[in-house]
Amino acid sequence: MKSSIITKLRNYFLAGIVTLIPIFITVYLTIVVIDLFANIVPNALNPNKYLPFKIPGLEILIALVITTFIGMISLTYFGKQFLSFGTSLLEKIPVIRSIYSGVTQFTKSFQDDGSANKKVVLIRSEEHTSELQSLAYLVCRLLL
Repeated sequence: MKSSIITKLRNYFLAGIVTLIPIFITVYLTIVVIDLFANIVPNALNPNKYLPFKIPGLEILIALVITTFIGMISLTYFGKQFLSFGTSLLEKIPVIRSIYSGVTQFTKSFQDDGSANKKVVLIRSEEHTSELQSLAYLVCRLLL
């Protein structure tokens, strides 16, 4: 009887942890992103730094406008040349190269490449005693 109560309490505790971790991570990342946006905006462009009152969310709005403007510039001929030059510099630094290429691949996976046939698949490996699983994009099909 005692072991079943302890087992239930342990399972409830683990279920609570599994439930709370995504919530805490979401709240934490939201706070980090808001702070990041507040720090991206230069003090000269941020009215909240010199007005006698604060306008909530203004930093986020200004950061979104700046980010959109940078995106617009990056799609021009000169922006593409500048990004190509910067990428070639980053690819010459050993540790930075690995981080930059990984982040680039991750962000490109969210871009629309015109293919409406992107599918997410679950890959299962049953070679080991514990079942391993991984998510992947299906890029082509090989029919034999």
